[in-house]
Amino acid sequence: MTVNDVDFIPYRNFMRIASVALKSLMDGKNLEARDGYKKALEFYQFDANSYCNLGYAEDELGNKEKAFEALYRAIELEPFHIDANHNLGVLYKKYGEYSKAIPFYNNAIVSGGHAPHTFSGRGICQENLDLLEGALEDYSQAIKVDSMNPDRYINRASIYTKMNRYDLAIDDYSIAISLEPNPERYHCRAYAYYIIGQIKEAEDDYRNAASILYPEFEPSKLVSVANIDNLEEYVPLVNRMINAGLSPYFKVVDKNVFIIPMI
Repeated sequence: MTVNDVDFIPYRNFMRIASVALKSLMDGKNLEARDGYKKALEFYQFDANSYCNLGYAEDELGNKEKAFEALYRAIELEPFHIDANHNLGVLYKKYGEYSKAIPFYNNAIVSGGHAPHTFSGRGICQENLDLLEGALEDYSQAIKVDSMNPDRYINRASIYTKMNRYDLAIDDYSIAISLEPNPERYHCRAYAYYIIGQIKEAEDDYRNAASILYPEFEPSKLVSVANIDNLEEYVPLVNRMINAGLSPYFKVVDKNVFIIPMI
């Protein structure tokens, strides 16, 4: 056995154990992955990927401080490690520390991390810090990379709404609905329609939302009431719905739009 053989034995053990740990991580077995990476790193302590994956596993197991420790070790070894920087951004965002998250998202993007969730993650941080122009740019970049994901358009539409650019918000809500209709998206578009005075379109969207929530009711059996002055008059009807085993659904925007399934 040569000197070189002796030098490589620990690294070979590291590689063998780390490869098993990676498979466990990919299979969602975070506890096994965590234990595997910790064991592997006993043989070789200079692999940024392993520390990054260890940090991910620790976070999935709810170990916040250990997750941060492992990820910081990864970027100590490799300062512009894309995944480690991205995951640190995710962690800080997860715990509401948006200003701390942004520099790590920046590092990930500068290093070539152009995944849509990296742009969206930074966009969410900027939105929460009221940096609307930056958030708008990030959400637009996420759409360029992942144009078939309806959530990307919902994110950008929320910024347009905050900017009072309701026509552009409606365009994005419409794309999201065309990709995957759901009640929440109809509600959001209905609100934008209502604000710009397109009441009929707003009512149609609320009716579409209600018909999804109540598939047993035909759209023609859904009542739309506009300009209600006294919502209290409808409390008995809502109570009847509850007593009948129905979960009443209605949407009110400044007491102007009210939709209920008829009994």
